[in-house]
Amino acid sequence: MRQKSIFNNIYHVINIGVGDMIIFRNEEDKDYFCQLVQKNVQKHSITIYAYAIMDNHFHFCLSSPDFNNISNFMRDVCAPYARYFNRTEITMKNNKPTKRHGAVFAEAFKAIPVNSLNQLVTLVNYIHNNPCSAKEDPKTYVYSSFTKYLNILYKIKNEKAAEKKWSIYINTSYFRELSYKEFIKLMTRDENDRFCEGDSELNGKYYMSDTMVIKEVENVFKMKIADIKHMEEMQRNKWLYAISLIPGTYVRQISRIVGLSYSFIRKCLKSFEEFINDPVRLDRLKKNVINKLINHKDITSCASL
Repeated sequence: MRQKSIFNNIYHVINIGVGDMIIFRNEEDKDYFCQLVQKNVQKHSITIYAYAIMDNHFHFCLSSPDFNNISNFMRDVCAPYARYFNRTEITMKNNKPTKRHGAVFAEAFKAIPVNSLNQLVTLVNYIHNNPCSAKEDPKTYVYSSFTKYLNILYKIKNEKAAEKKWSIYINTSYFRELSYKEFIKLMTRDENDRFCEGDSELNGKYYMSDTMVIKEVENVFKMKIADIKHMEEMQRNKWLYAISLIPGTYVRQISRIVGLSYSFIRKCLKSFEEFINDPVRLDRLKKNVINKLINHKDITSCASL
């Protein structure tokens, strides 16, 4: 079941070529894909915060008031691109040139919810640094929104990007108050930061990496993870319970980052529920945790770790 975003309906949308196939063979392919994106953004009420088009996959950080709009947007971008790809992918069969047939993308796109400003910054960083894996400079890679941010926020132009016949509008509102130095710090590559890409442990409703959970707790709740296991019992159990309420986390993960055994964490959570013994108070605590996440506005703290 798809998890819903609680932070302005923002999602990480990703898809990959079938069998990890190269689906963007050259700049012409990437240009055509970007033209399709440009054509359909406004049509489906999509807001894009970041993107990267790589040789065998793509990433978007985007939002829409209705998730159906995202589904329709992806359909109207990927379906015509697949037809274009098959029409232009010519192979030799029985000594005759033959057009390719069949699926181009591996599956239906993935949409992972973004639930806080911290997660948004982590995702934009992750997307902007995707070209590093292809040994491309993220700051100059034309098929990423990094160059758009530099142009919109700091008037740093990329001549090659300016020559393109497409232009994907990027919403930079979350980063507008940052100086160039602060923005570059937020976009500095961190090998520990990832946002659910193929890791079996981060599938389904569990999509928070350990680093993301630590940042969430320490930046938003102003609590050092290392201090939790040294707290008095009731305070410790309350914090463990609060962390378990952060969307996308799970008990085994909490065990790893806190440094307490899985079975002990489960006992702590059960003990806290039994001590409170009031569904209304527990629901209020959950709402407080969610409100803390979605109302956290200090973007510079996201680069503090």
